[in-house]
Amino acid sequence: MGLFGTSKRTVIISIDELLRHKGVRSEIAPRQYLQALRSLSRVIQREGVQVTAVIASSPLNKAPHNKLFEGVRVRYVKSEDITGGELIKSIKQAGPSSSVLVTIDKDLEQKTVNFLLVQ
Repeated sequence: MGLFGTSKRTVIISIDELLRHKGVRSEIAPRQYLQALRSLSRVIQREGVQVTAVIASSPLNKAPHNKLFEGVRVRYVKSEDITGGELIKSIKQAGPSSSVLVTIDKDLEQKTVNFLLVQ
């Protein structure tokens, strides 16, 4: 049994937020996005969850918009300012009861809770 038990969960995460938390301060390079996606891919294999990753960038050649990259569904937004909206949209599409939002942004967390209460 994995970290999330036997039920199928979708983990939704902002790759930009993850990399900033890890200490990336300058503009994020495409190879850094790919490294993060590959790391998430290993989690998928180990834990048996689905992952949707949101990236504030133009689509990468190896990981097109709304396609799977090594098991990770990748979505893109034009800027980090609108990442929150895409994360909430991803929760809505995956099903709020089976989604797990991974974030350190307290405002986004509150927005998500408010969204789920309205559902």
